[in-house]
Amino acid sequence: MKLRYEISIEDCVAFGHHLVRNSQTMRRAMRSGQMLWAACPIGGVLFVILYNKAPFYKALVLIALIGIIVSVPFYFLYPLYFRWQHERYIRKINKEGKNRGVLGEHELSIEEDGIIEKTDVNENKLLWESVEHIASTENHTFIYISPIMAHVIPRLSVISGNYDDFVTELKKRYPAE
Repeated sequence: MKLRYEISIEDCVAFGHHLVRNSQTMRRAMRSGQMLWAACPIGGVLFVILYNKAPFYKALVLIALIGIIVSVPFYFLYPLYFRWQHERYIRKINKEGKNRGVLGEHELSIEEDGIIEKTDVNENKLLWESVEHIASTENHTFIYISPIMAHVIPRLSVISGNYDDFVTELKKRYPAE
């Protein structure tokens, strides 16, 4: 069974978003950033209050106000910033190289012992044993070959073959975890 499709930078970004949502390490990094960005304004106000030796009740009022006005929005808006920053880095990194064999037309073939990937510059065989796991979203399927690398199959960019049948067969052939 074969599937031909086109990979664009948008598909790489979709993989990056999938990685951020599903990687424990990336979620932990995002939570750490949330806490740090939320704590900084309160820490700054606390430092100024302690440095100026302000009365305790004024300190509490100022910390509460800063917490509500600045820190709470920072906490809830940070995930959006994190995803935006991550997407920006993916786009920048992809501009650094030629990306031949990554972007452009791909053909995947399901074989008895694995998957064969062909592009205009390479041909690779991926044995079933080397597949970490397979994940699907509404518009993409990701064949993970490491925690941060995957073959991306975009539903909307299929040139020939049936996406749904291919993914069904792929998941049937892949040994369950």
